[in-house]
Amino acid sequence: CRSISFEYNEDTVVSDIPGYKYVGGLSMLDNGTVFPDNECFCNGECVPSGVVNVTSCRFGAPAFASFPHFYLGDSYFTDNVRGMQPAKEKHQFYLVLEPTTGIPLDVAARFQINLLLQPVSGISIYENVPTLFFPMLWFQQRATMPKEMATSLQLLLWMRHLGVVVALVAVFTGVLLISCSLFICLRICRMHSIQVEKEKNEANLYVAAMDYPIMDKANLNQYIVMKPKNKMDDSAKL
Repeated sequence: CRSISFEYNEDTVVSDIPGYKYVGGLSMLDNGTVFPDNECFCNGECVPSGVVNVTSCRFGAPAFASFPHFYLGDSYFTDNVRGMQPAKEKHQFYLVLEPTTGIPLDVAARFQINLLLQPVSGISIYENVPTLFFPMLWFQQRATMPKEMATSLQLLLWMRHLGVVVALVAVFTGVLLISCSLFICLRICRMHSIQVEKEKNEANLYVAAMDYPIMDKANLNQYIVMKPKNKMDDSAKL
């Protein structure tokens, strides 16, 4: 048994929901011709590109898996079996995923089971049988997201964007509140500084006024020194 890988094909829309379309390409069923890393799955018995040996998964039965009608397979398969008409629209294996959640939007799983026929000596009916891969059946499993579920998924995706918007609004509101708080604090501090400076100036004026007492005319004479006139005259004569 082995895992399978898908290749990105295109962007598409399913039920108004954008998605990525992945398809089963050459790398899924290559035998190592195009993708050398796939050679390790051959177990030493590589077959033409286009089928995968699933013998170990089918309890030893000679079973090989391919896309329906050997789609994307080597011409060896279609040349040996009549009626093979591979078509991309009918036989491609693809799935569409929603890119954010990874939820499948549309899936078309298509595989074909083939048996390896080989000549067997001793049994006349098989002695002249050519070696070929004979298609036994092919099946398809389709699953598309219903409209109701698509609406719920659209709401979920919209909520994701709403969360981003709410977060941005919260950040903007926080920045605005912090800015307003800083502005108010600075204004209060400035007003307090002006008030303190005003009170300080008023105190200085009050102290200056107290240093020089006001004298009325009644008490003015006690601060005036009167000199006798004769002494002044004597001083003048000298």
